[in-house]
Amino acid sequence: MSRQIIRLVIATGVASVATQLAVIREFLCLFAGNEFVIAVTLFNWLLLGGCGTLCFRVIRELKRPSLEGLASLSLLLCLVGGVQIPVFRMVYKTLFIPGQAVGFYPTLVFTFLASAPYCLLVGYLLPLSLDLAAGQRVSRASTEIYMADSLGDTLGGALFSFALVWLLTPVQAVVAASMPLILLVFMIQKTRSARVVLVLTMGILLICLNQELGTLEKAGIETVFYKETPYARVTVHEGDGSRTLFQNHIPRFDTQNTEAAEKIIHYPLSQVDAPSDVLLISAVSGVFKELDKYPLKRIDYVEIDPEVAGALTRFGFCKPGPQVRSIHRDARLWLSDTDQQYDAVILTLSDPDTYQVNRFFTREFFVGVKQHLRRNGVFSFSITGYSSYPSDALVEKASSLNATLEGLFERVLILPGRDLTFLVKKQGDLILDIPELLEKRGIHTIHIKNYFHGDITSERVAQLKSFIKTPGVPNLDFSPELIRISFFEWFSRFDTSPKVFGIAVGILLVIWLGVMNRAASVLFFTGFFTMGAEMMVVFAFQIYFGYIYVKVGMIITLFLAGLLPGAYLGEKSSLSSAEHRLVMADICLVVILSGFIALLAIFPRVVSEAAFLGLAFGFGFLCGFQFPCAAKIRQEKISGITGLFAADLAGAAFGILIFSLLLVPALGLIQAGMVLVAVKCAGMMRFKLWNI
Repeated sequence: MSRQIIRLVIATGVASVATQLAVIREFLCLFAGNEFVIAVTLFNWLLLGGCGTLCFRVIRELKRPSLEGLASLSLLLCLVGGVQIPVFRMVYKTLFIPGQAVGFYPTLVFTFLASAPYCLLVGYLLPLSLDLAAGQRVSRASTEIYMADSLGDTLGGALFSFALVWLLTPVQAVVAASMPLILLVFMIQKTRSARVVLVLTMGILLICLNQELGTLEKAGIETVFYKETPYARVTVHEGDGSRTLFQNHIPRFDTQNTEAAEKIIHYPLSQVDAPSDVLLISAVSGVFKELDKYPLKRIDYVEIDPEVAGALTRFGFCKPGPQVRSIHRDARLWLSDTDQQYDAVILTLSDPDTYQVNRFFTREFFVGVKQHLRRNGVFSFSITGYSSYPSDALVEKASSLNATLEGLFERVLILPGRDLTFLVKKQGDLILDIPELLEKRGIHTIHIKNYFHGDITSERVAQLKSFIKTPGVPNLDFSPELIRISFFEWFSRFDTSPKVFGIAVGILLVIWLGVMNRAASVLFFTGFFTMGAEMMVVFAFQIYFGYIYVKVGMIITLFLAGLLPGAYLGEKSSLSSAEHRLVMADICLVVILSGFIALLAIFPRVVSEAAFLGLAFGFGFLCGFQFPCAAKIRQEKISGITGLFAADLAGAAFGILIFSLLLVPALGLIQAGMVLVAVKCAGMMRFKLWNI
């Protein structure tokens, strides 16, 4: 029976981690690519998993565990995993308007309730497996189950990151990852009634697979294109004579939007006497039509997702000319690798309210742009503006961007309107009367010619300038001021406050700390520290290397891969006492993160992708090393071991949440990492001063 249990634990790990990564991607799509959703989702997942583990301690007294019961719950887990994503989509469309912002608290509640059934089951199955496998050797069995779970988690993460995410849709990926577990259940349950339930489960999963595309349909609108890419979900919808391309539920391109294309192209190019080379970072509908009005020799169009670029051409959003060269790379990496000089760099991304987009609005990126502009070159970008009077958050954003540009460029002109447009010139003057400049060159426009002078006057420009706060706080890679502003704006936009959330988290944290024993407290603080550090790795990785839609899977997989050898070495090591090994692992964790923080702060340019991935593995290794050491301290009862599982999960949940949603927006990445180090040191002191 022990081998069957180990196989079930491994298969459960494969299915659960692949499902977890699919759910993270799904929530990223539903909630407009907001990376805070990653933290909220992982918090829910880990906290609910810990609650499921604690539930076992209660239910165990009511009903004796059995292998058949474990198999039945494993089959239920597969069913819930396959059904939940289609249900997410249907409920989301019922409660919210796709493409519109959703407040923090609705996001938290939706993701919590949506994740609850699956997460509670996963948390319950682990101690159930331990109870069945343990016998009289609780400590050793707990390590074996922990290692089997880590192996399954690693395999599931690798399977998803290197295969499923590239080949299958989300529901297909979840069902495929669950098939080993379904096969094992089939081999264990041999009664006729159990086989009938198994067949019914497979039938429901097949229905979910068949109806997956239908869950993406919008009322009265036909979906003419759907593609899951490593970067985003790309869909094209057609209705009322127009087509709209959505990326992660955000409308990016509309065939009827000509006003935006005119502003994006003619505002900057009107400031250059004879432009010949242009860098276009992303695009909107009609931009190439407007670019054709200039005798350009070269247009470098950078769009990281080739499926987006292909859909733009296929469905008539844009028609690139022969001078256009499409580059499917991250724009920051492209600029760092090329020596090409441009007369204009035009940035057409959405507002910098996510880490992914914010990295194109930092001083570090602006320095790179300046290095690729010719002497009279111009750089332009925009954020959402205002109609009559700017909000406090918009004033803060404009002030931060102005401070970020200050000292880098000779001229900065901010144009008011529904979009706040920044025109920046390396040298030379910027002229406000754009319609006159275009008329002199014989360039015909519709919106700019007829509406510019009514929308933008010298008085409105001067009024906007008076709102700008000096000195503003610059937006930096590791101190993302715009993210901080956007985070608090997320609450104020819906008349809510983060204080309620902070107080609730504080109360939960105090309660959990109050009920833990000495050994569990070490795993709690280790979970807090390592998952906070993992999020730091994720955020820093994104700043350096771009989109995390697929890379987050690799980082999580490498962290999980470190757990297995760490747990094995922690179990086999006998060089010192378990308590001493716990403390030494804590010291290693503190030293490694402190070194990483110092490296980012002092030598930010020498950090490679391999360093980030190695760091993720190292954190996992040390985290895994500590579990068997703590288990040997609490080896007398199953309840003590389940308490360790729960403490580890709860600490990880609080670490992710507090680091990502409180520390980073308030302090920046470097300072938030220093707080993590301080928290871990406090945990070490608590352990040393606390008698069992």
